[in-house]
Order: sequence, then C-alpha cells, then structure tokens
Amino acid sequence: MATPRRSHTSTRLLVATAVFGCSKAAPPPIKHDGAPVAVAAADAAAVVAPTDADASAGKITISVVQPGVPGSGFAKRCAVGGAPLASTCVGGSTGIALDKAGTLYVTNEGALHRYKVDADCKLEPAGDPIALPENNPRPQVVGKGPMYMRSGGVAWDLVQTSDAIYAHDFLVGLFRVDRGKVEPACTAEFGFRNYVKVGKRFLAQRKGIEEVTLGAKGACKVKSAGIDDKARSLFAARDKAYTSFDDLGIRLCHASAMTACGDGACILDHNCPKLVQLAADGTVLRQIEDDKLFDKRPYSVDALATAADGAVYLYARHRDKVGDKDVCEAAIYRVPAATFER
Repeated sequence: MATPRRSHTSTRLLVATAVFGCSKAAPPPIKHDGAPVAVAAADAAAVVAPTDADASAGKITISVVQPGVPGSGFAKRCAVGGAPLASTCVGGSTGIALDKAGTLYVTNEGALHRYKVDADCKLEPAGDPIALPENNPRPQVVGKGPMYMRSGGVAWDLVQTSDAIYAHDFLVGLFRVDRGKVEPACTAEFGFRNYVKVGKRFLAQRKGIEEVTLGAKGACKVKSAGIDDKARSLFAARDKAYTSFDDLGIRLCHASAMTACGDGACILDHNCPKLVQLAADGTVLRQIEDDKLFDKRPYSVDALATAADGAVYLYARHRDKVGDKDVCEAAIYRVPAATFER
C-alpha cells in the first residue's frame, strides 16, 4: 500500500521527493540514483573562490551575509488584497504559478485566486476566485493495482506550461485552467504525485517517471518515459528535467520545490528551511538559510514561482495559537532578482 507524500509546484517545476531527517550533525552517507541533469546549456562561469571557511572548494562559491537591520530579510512578505489566504496547518493546497501575462495564481483550499503583482509585492485581485473541482477521487478496487491513501482533503498543486496553467490533485486528477475555466485534462489515470512539461513531453511521477498523453474530456494514456523508472523525484526548470541531486556538497532534508533563478535554478528545502541557488551547470552558488530569508520564520515553506523580471515568489504558511486551536495563514513572499546575482 503506497501512501503519497505532499508535493508542491511552481511556474516551471514539479516536485516529488524522498525525505531525509534534518540535523546539524554530519549527515550519514546517502546512496543516490545519479547526477543531476544540467538546468540549461551555458558556458562555464568563472569560478569564484569560497568566502566561507567551511565551504567546499568548487561548490559553495558565493556567501550570503545576514541582514543586519530588522525588516531587511531577502524575502519580502506581499500585501495580499481581497480575502486573506486561509490555510490548513497540515496538508492542504499549496500551489503557486505565474502565467505569461504575469498574473499570479494561488490555490486557496478549494479555489484558485488570481492576482496582479508589482515590484513592491502588492497583490491585487485579478478577477473572482475560480472554483476547483470537488473532492471526488476515482474509486479504487482491492486487488487491481496499488491502493492509494491520503489524510485530509484535496491538496491542489499548480504547474505552468507554455500554453496554460494546470491544477492537479493526487486522487482527483489533472485539470487545465484557461480563461477562468477549469476543464479535465487527465482524470482517467490517478496516483500521480507531480506533473511537469519538458519540451513537448508531459511527464509525471508515480512509480517512476511516466509520459502522459492528454486526450479529450479527461482521457489520457500513460507509458514509461524512458528516463529513470526508479527515480524517487521529478523536478524541472528551464525546460530541463532533474531526477536526483548528487554530489552538490550540501544536505537537502526535503526538497519541496524548484524554479528558475539567476542563470540557473533555486531549490526550496521544506524540512530544513532554506533556498539553494544552482548555476546553470548544477554547481551550488548560494544557500540562504531561513533566518536570512525571513524576518519571522514561517511554519512551513512550500512552493516557488518565477516572474518575468527574475524575481522569485515563495508560498509559505504561518502558524499561531488562537485559544486552544492552531490557526494557519498562507503568505506569499517575493525575493528580488538582485538576490541571485553573482
């Protein structure tokens, strides 16, 4: 019996990952599947000498100095217009994406909210919320294939492709969002943790990496993608796929999201909160820990999306105690493109 783990999406990525414990002690040896695929073809950048005495030579090439003034964290919390983005504290929807027009899409439990964004991180509603399909997963039959289970209700993630934004849930299916409407794209198959568009291929991660061919009215066909059928993860940024991260010289406790940033890509670590910047050739350039990224540490960091100007938007959740109840509120942060300059 397979139990899905929550995964997250962003404008140019999809993620499903294995989880490793978070510890300040030296990590035990970890067996990997293979080296990561380069994010994009690019000339090798000049190597910058490590500025941190503890950095691995040739790996960490740029250090990040902690802001010395309160309120100067790299990530700025956005002012969200309209209704607050309520969120469950465990599980729930955590999708974020940007379309070609620059509209920011955020899943808010059973609805999809749209916002206009500006450089000051002010989010103004760009139309009424779009209702997402109800929690109506396909029936499962004992003895006919794997049984999939989850705790909680629907957990919507988002992915942007060159032609549309798609919303997907582990048991409900994949849906195309276009001109304010939600239409079934792949509901004949289920159990996919993530989807990603690489070139003309629609890939998804279930047992391994599979290729999905979309039909009409939710019909779809699935076959092996011939990439890595044993892969436990699937990432994509700048139209290149990743199935693992080996020999980076850093520890990732639980990589939950990936998006384009700088001339390469950024990985979001959910369990040991930080943002890791990779160069185009896969070399680690920066690690920005949560105490440098935020003025007030969120309860969780969940998803990423990249704007046309190079800024990165981050979906997070803050948790508070109201009486005897835990209350969580979703928050959107903006990390300016200048943060990722060499």
